[in-house]
Amino acid sequence: RFLRCIAHGDEERAANTGVEDIGGVMRANEGTSRLNRERSERNVREGNLVLNSGDFGTGVVYRNFSPAPVLVSPFRYRRISFCTASMGRLHHLLETLPQNIENNRSYPDLEFVLLDYNSQDGLEEWAKQHLAGHIEDGRLVYYKYTGRKYFDRSHARNLAARLASGEIICNIDADNFTGVDFAHYINERFSHSSSIFLRPDFDGAHSRLRDAFGRLCVMKSHFHAVEGYDEKFIDYGYEDNDLCSRLEKNGIEPALIEDQRFLRYIEHNNFSRMENGMLAHRLALMLEGRYADQEWDTLVCLFDDGEFFCSGPLLNSLPGEGRWEKNSSGILLQSRSGHVCRLFNYSQGRFSLETGPDSLFVLKESNNMSRFMQAYFNHSLIRNERRFRQNRESRSGHINERNYGLATVFRNFKETPIQLKKLAPLERVK
Repeated sequence: RFLRCIAHGDEERAANTGVEDIGGVMRANEGTSRLNRERSERNVREGNLVLNSGDFGTGVVYRNFSPAPVLVSPFRYRRISFCTASMGRLHHLLETLPQNIENNRSYPDLEFVLLDYNSQDGLEEWAKQHLAGHIEDGRLVYYKYTGRKYFDRSHARNLAARLASGEIICNIDADNFTGVDFAHYINERFSHSSSIFLRPDFDGAHSRLRDAFGRLCVMKSHFHAVEGYDEKFIDYGYEDNDLCSRLEKNGIEPALIEDQRFLRYIEHNNFSRMENGMLAHRLALMLEGRYADQEWDTLVCLFDDGEFFCSGPLLNSLPGEGRWEKNSSGILLQSRSGHVCRLFNYSQGRFSLETGPDSLFVLKESNNMSRFMQAYFNHSLIRNERRFRQNRESRSGHINERNYGLATVFRNFKETPIQLKKLAPLERVK
């Protein structure tokens, strides 16, 4: 019923098309039919799924007999950069990166920026062996950075963003799947307004999708206008919220990624989330403490830069964080407010709040890294939340003073270094 039409002959068809090999006289191996069939097969074989470079169905038309012309402009495919910084996450990239490349193959102007942030898990060799084809065709760009032994999340993301060539940049964490045609989705959203940024719904529908919180898509010019991620944040937590807050303060509207197909990720625990962080690499000594015969429920973490923090139930005399130093009798802790607490070393690997082994509160040296990682995770969230609130209340727009993403990197396994220096004021806003 839905395929009825007015019958007409081949001569009438040919009169309107200029060719004769159509309709009843069309032959599969002759004329335009053969040429079109060969072109179609070639497009599918070569992966040319999006054609015409956006210039399709264009022209000038007139609506409802009005003399005013309506211009149908070419559809614009903005250049998009998917930015991934990785240290120690090859096991995730093995699953996510090839899938993400395949799932966005049909978008015509997309680059993947893979930043090897001094990863020691064989990422460089894997990239050489398995990503060479994508590098050769310009679909992926590999950068190597060796300047730090730990993963600085804000610096790594800023560096990847500065290396990107796209008009729109999107952070894709190593454990994240983009979903099928995410690049098309981004382009469609930005085609309606370029004064937006895309993010998950942190406080609503996506609040449980913590590992997708890093998914942020923004115009590169807007990213530089707010000086990227705040590099004073340590390790994990609130760096995404902070960037979103500063974008909003600059008049860029948040738009939610509503389809959860674009927010899939590989689940993992806090140990793997924090194991490459700054404090994990700077841990000098860890002490577990208890009161009388109770559980060892207090943790004191001392770092090689002279900083410390405590977690768990604390005595009033034990400060939460500050500076520490060793002396002849043990360890001296001093809080940010100037409060001092002395830990006396009464035997090998044992400390107390009073001089002697009869103290009710004692501490022992520990190597319980699982407990440290959880305490470290919580401490990082608390510390970064303070910084987030400070930035939100501040009127200054100079978070990084144009010093962000500074580094020397190497592109596509070349030996020629590329230096990224402090940005000049005119380079920040385009």
